[in-house]
Amino acid sequence: MINCFSCNNKDEERVIFPAKYWNVLISNNQFHLGQSIVDLKRHAESLNELTEAEYIEFKEIVKKLEIAIKKAFKPTHFNWFCLMNNAVRNKQSPHVHWHLVPRYDKKIEINKEIFTDEEYCFPCDMMKGKKVNNETLKIIKKIIIDNI
Repeated sequence: MINCFSCNNKDEERVIFPAKYWNVLISNNQFHLGQSIVDLKRHAESLNELTEAEYIEFKEIVKKLEIAIKKAFKPTHFNWFCLMNNAVRNKQSPHVHWHLVPRYDKKIEINKEIFTDEEYCFPCDMMKGKKVNNETLKIIKKIIIDNI
C-alpha cells in the first residue's frame, strides 16, 4: 500500500460531485468560504503524470465548480493551488490534487458563522483554517451542489 493520504482516506461525505478521473470535495478547512479540493482518483505524484483526458476533465471541473461557487457565494475571484507540501513534510507520497480558494472582498454569513478574507488581495496562508461545525459544512456543500 502506498503511503499516501489521499489514496488511504476516502471520505464520501465530502464529495460535492464525482467525475470520471477526479473527485471534487468540500474542504474541511473553510477559512475561505467554499474552499474545495479537486483530487485525482488514481495515484499520481506529479502533474507531468496526468493524461490528456485527465487534463481535459480538470478544465471542465474548473469551469463547473467556479460557476457554482460564484452563483452560491459571489466571491470576488479564485486562487488555485497544487502544493503537495504537507505530503512531503509528513514523509508521504505526494498525490496530485488542487485546492480551489475563493477570495472575498466582503464578509459573508452562513448558518450564523461569519467568513472574512483577512488576506484579500494577498497570497493566502493555507496553514490557517476555520473549522466549521458539521452542520455548517453540510450547508455549504449543499449550497454549492444546488448551484451546479
